[in-house]
Amino acid sequence: MLVRVGVILGPRGLKGHFKVKSFTKEPCDLSAYGPVVLDNGQTLRLSVLATKANRVVIVKADGLASREDVEGLRGRTIKIQRESLPELEQDEFYHVDLIGATVINLRGNDIGKVVALHNFGAGDIVEVKPEAGPTVMLPFGGKYLKTVNLESNEIVIDAPISLLT
Repeated sequence: MLVRVGVILGPRGLKGHFKVKSFTKEPCDLSAYGPVVLDNGQTLRLSVLATKANRVVIVKADGLASREDVEGLRGRTIKIQRESLPELEQDEFYHVDLIGATVINLRGNDIGKVVALHNFGAGDIVEVKPEAGPTVMLPFGGKYLKTVNLESNEIVIDAPISLLT
């Protein structure tokens, strides 16, 4: 299984370097997991040259030596093999492992299935698709997140009722 770990923002300079928005825990870890696969099937071996603000890193890739070499990569998603990710501590999980999980409230009512997790700067948000109707965005963390059970594929959230009506 391939896991998305970044997206290419565009070239940086003339020597084939480019900017990547990293989704890894530590942005500089982008190159620590071995070769990456782009959404066009291209495989690259990255080296992180510098870290910038907002989870952006400057990287170079073997075999890409000019601005022209990397210009066409803008917007490409960077993925790695799931097995390349480090082992987790107890009570830790990867967001990718939560996609498809059932979200229930404290009363045991099924809210829906996880379709995505987001962070727009103020904390994690889980996007849930109920059986009927549009998706809903719920806080995912702090006092709202009660349990994550990967074995049963269930997440219990103390969802504010105002977000579910």
